[in-house]
Amino acid sequence: MANAGWLRLRNPDSDIYILALKLKCMRDVELKVLVRYFRKTRNLTLNETATKTRKLEELSGMLGLSKPETEKGSSKRSSKKQYHTKSLRDLAVKVLTTKVSKQALNCAYAEIIWNDQYIKWKSEAPVLDKISINETGISREWFYHPEFSTARNQLEVKCIDATHLLTRTRRKCCKGGLDGLSNSAWKRVARTGKTLLTPIMVDDITDPMSSAMAATHFSDKVESEMRQMGEIESADLCRDIRMWWEAEDCSGIPALERFRMRESLRKRLLSHVEFCKFPPPTMNVAGWPIQLWEALLSHIDAKTMLYELCHGGCYNVRAFSSLIGETFFSELVLHDKTGCGTVSAAEFGRFIGTATEQLHMRQDPDR
Repeated sequence: MANAGWLRLRNPDSDIYILALKLKCMRDVELKVLVRYFRKTRNLTLNETATKTRKLEELSGMLGLSKPETEKGSSKRSSKKQYHTKSLRDLAVKVLTTKVSKQALNCAYAEIIWNDQYIKWKSEAPVLDKISINETGISREWFYHPEFSTARNQLEVKCIDATHLLTRTRRKCCKGGLDGLSNSAWKRVARTGKTLLTPIMVDDITDPMSSAMAATHFSDKVESEMRQMGEIESADLCRDIRMWWEAEDCSGIPALERFRMRESLRKRLLSHVEFCKFPPPTMNVAGWPIQLWEALLSHIDAKTMLYELCHGGCYNVRAFSSLIGETFFSELVLHDKTGCGTVSAAEFGRFIGTATEQLHMRQDPDR
């Protein structure tokens, strides 16, 4: 019967038939019944608490069956899914990718690499942090770095003209205020009639491209009237912008004094930003449009750098301007008889010759 794969076990109470080839598929509780039975009938010394593998080996040997081939552990265990403990790195990545926003991840990564990138940016600066103005040492952390032209093998300092920046500052001040302040202080001053500032200049922004009106908007008389009204913060803003404009427009001011006159506005603009904090401002910085804010800082730094880059350590501050070119091309466009305001390539040579001749005649002192 063993060769046939069946074994018959006699019991006074019942007959139990076991398929020997399926013995290893029995549950552990069923094997315990067999062990208990053989302990009583055949003096089996195996304990019921033995492992399933041990029970299978002892029972197969006692019954003369072939030793069952078993894997480590029970068949029930081997059929279960194997679980592997994930590493801390994998767990952290899963949490970050499922529960943290991309913006937060970008900000965290930017703050981590900020210091190294800032050091690298400073090391590649074409101008040192320490410069000399009228033999006075000045230490400065630059906001603006000039470009280097490989074609011309020279540094090229570029900035927007101060006149345009002043008129843009005035327009923004009239429309929505600046530096976290509204335009109410300017409206109060305009209604008093004690200065050249009028309500229509503030409310309707009369002649928005006029530098004279922009200078009136930030004049010392307007500042003084604001202080008398108790508008101290608006008066301080008016003073900082006026001092910057006078440093760009007035003649006869020493270079070191011009540098100091620009500093108050520069410090005000930089006080609103921490460059190591992310995300950075995008559209506005404390009421300043980001384009105007960057243009003013770049303009101030560019004018300061020129003291170090120019031969002799000085230059004509009003010569660094685009107004001459704008005046020239406005004269050139006047010769366009079509009224389109543009000049074709075929007409350019004749127009520029005429414009040059007229400008030469106007500037001739002996004509």
